[in-house]
Amino acid sequence: MLDHAIVIDMSAFDCVEIDEAAMTVRAGPGVNFDKLNGAMNATTLHVPSGACGNVCVGGFVQGGGYGYTSRMFGIQCDSVVAMRVMLADGSVVVADANNNTDLLWAMCGGTGGNFGVLLQVTWQAQQVPGVWAWAVQFDAADAAAVLLELQSNYMRTGAAPELGMMINLGFHEGQQVLLVQGMYVGSADDGMQAIASLMAFPSAQLLSSLTGRYGQMDVFLDSNPYAIPNPPDGSKEGKRSGYIAAPLALSDWQAVVDYRPPRPTRIA
Repeated sequence: MLDHAIVIDMSAFDCVEIDEAAMTVRAGPGVNFDKLNGAMNATTLHVPSGACGNVCVGGFVQGGGYGYTSRMFGIQCDSVVAMRVMLADGSVVVADANNNTDLLWAMCGGTGGNFGVLLQVTWQAQQVPGVWAWAVQFDAADAAAVLLELQSNYMRTGAAPELGMMINLGFHEGQQVLLVQGMYVGSADDGMQAIASLMAFPSAQLLSSLTGRYGQMDVFLDSNPYAIPNPPDGSKEGKRSGYIAAPLALSDWQAVVDYRPPRPTRIA
């Protein structure tokens, strides 16, 4: 929370411009990922982006921005080549490699977006003709061992840089499951080789497998193999993240799988 601060609605700044020859993509801070990726679907250009289509780029890029292709191309702010920013005195400046370099560093540094109002961002895009989208579900009995395998062979070392994923531990149709879904920058055959050790677990089920443009596959994964339900209308959703200082043992991962949070309280 900030004292004596204001919140500015930038949702109307939602224009996307693509220069295929220069391989650059320019967008306003109010552009969401469905619109940004949708504009790039007609090309082979790609900028790392988040998995949720309704998230807008302004806050995402200023916080770093991790996505399915970040292990290969970096977080989204790594692709930034310029930002157009309004300062507190009302002046508008460009921050890039030659102008206002400290401001560019600060705006991409996860510092809360308080150095100015982001008006426009330009990225250097990558050539990505297609990706393989996949999702594998595991029974609860295998969940801890799968999480240990992911920690040991898919995190700091082991996994192909083309492979990115998201891990969800929850319930589907009343049964606890572990869902690992992601994208592979390349073919389905190469992608299957990259996740071979995951598919070796007894309960592994390949629920989704489709190849296409990144934006199309992001929409596909958002609703396949099954949609993760949104919080009920009127409820408030909170998130918390942190870093684990040391590798976890199998028993530690089992404790994570067995953990049951307190039931939410309904307030009339």
